[in-house]
Amino acid sequence: MDIDQFASEHVTTETDAPFQLENSYTLDVAVDGSVQAKAGSMIAFTGDLSFTGKASGEN
Repeated sequence: MDIDQFASEHVTTETDAPFQLENSYTLDVAVDGSVQAKAGSMIAFTGDLSFTGKASGEN
């Protein structure tokens, strides 16, 4: 597989949906407010985000 074939098969689609499947294992989330994520599950972000930890998963 060459780079052009890979890029064409893995191109993302732009939508207004807050949750969008980036590829078979990555979810793209448009954050407008708050989102909960499991510690260590986020791989990257762009923009101005702040993170607040919780002591328990039950909160």
